Amino acid sequence: MLSKPSGNSGGTTMRRIVVDASVALKWFLKDELEDDIDLANEVLFDALSGNLQLHVPDIFFHEVDGGLTRACLTRTHRGSPPRMNIQSALDALETLAAYPVQIHTPTLAHRQEVLNMAVHYAKGNYDMIYLHLAEQLNCQWCMADERFLLSVRPGFPRHHVLLLSSLRVEAT
Repeated sequence: MLSKPSGNSGGTTMRRIVVDASVALKWFLKDELEDDIDLANEVLFDALSGNLQLHVPDIFFHEVDGGLTRACLTRTHRGSPPRMNIQSALDALETLAAYPVQIHTPTLAHRQEVLNMAVHYAKGNYDMIYLHLAEQLNCQWCMADERFLLSVRPGFPRHHVLLLSSLRVEAT
């Protein structure tokens, strides 16, 4: 899905993306509140198959942990059990730790650039951490928030953002 043919050998070339916590949570949350679970699973399959490099900022794990915590405290509808039980959430943490992700810790200079980006584009700092990493790696940030690009300022580097749902369009 995310691997593409190479120009000279007929094989595939390794592609890399910065994967957002919103995509990773879909690897573990399998209920009606999640869209595009199949697409998130294809991203994971490509990485586990060695066809895709997954890169994440160091905040990624904290964001996933927070999402799993919310899932343990949230119900899909009144009277239903929580979206996830604590043991499943703990198992998800262990599973995620074994996945092939490359973790990046920003330097002070990178953090300053992120702060400038967040103010300039009027976007959240965490989002800009992911975007900045994608710019540094010259790749795309794969994220699941459909609303994110609806309110970007002129000059925003849209080409570095890959909406998970757009992968369905690319596959057809």
